[in-house]
Amino acid sequence: MKISIDCWGTILKSSPTFLSEKRKLVNKYIPCTDDYIDACFLMTKKVFNDVIENSGGCQPSTDYIFTYLLSKLNGSYDSFSFLNEFVNDYQKLAIANSPIVYSNETKEALEKLSQKHTLIISSNTMLISGNTLKICLDHVGIGKYFSHFNFSDNLKKAKPHKAMYHKSNYHIGDNIITDKIGALNAGSKPIIINSTNLTITDAINIILQ
Repeated sequence: MKISIDCWGTILKSSPTFLSEKRKLVNKYIPCTDDYIDACFLMTKKVFNDVIENSGGCQPSTDYIFTYLLSKLNGSYDSFSFLNEFVNDYQKLAIANSPIVYSNETKEALEKLSQKHTLIISSNTMLISGNTLKICLDHVGIGKYFSHFNFSDNLKKAKPHKAMYHKSNYHIGDNIITDKIGALNAGSKPIIINSTNLTITDAINIILQ
């Protein structure tokens, strides 16, 4: 069987050092308080999550998302001559402060599932690119369990678009709209973990039973 699996909040979570280093990076380009930086990042995430979910899977370009973020940090819209440099620095920062596996169960569960089934990453991307996420997955030792990587910035479509689930039999994720409703519409059976009382071990047991 094919099993598609979400990345963030499902098998990966943010490094403890990423937030502070992200603030330092912003201040290199646009001096801001920590609280204001955090608020702008949260607003950007909410705005574009709403766009993606309400459009049924329209993937905004990376440059557009970063331009929106920088305009909020700067207090006004600008063309931002340093846009490409900022985007590149942000990807390097994400790799240097690589996300960590979601739980102690994650790696063992993926290894067990990959022995009998084909695993596919199905991940919406925003500020961290799919290419960067692929490096991070390899860095924490779980990229090897996946045979295909559906990152929305590369595919130009995002969950809940049907193409993101790669015609999988099951889809494991943590989001009701993108990982449950989207998967159901794509003909994949969803298993929602971490945001519910289920863990990835529970998901594996459901699939392998």
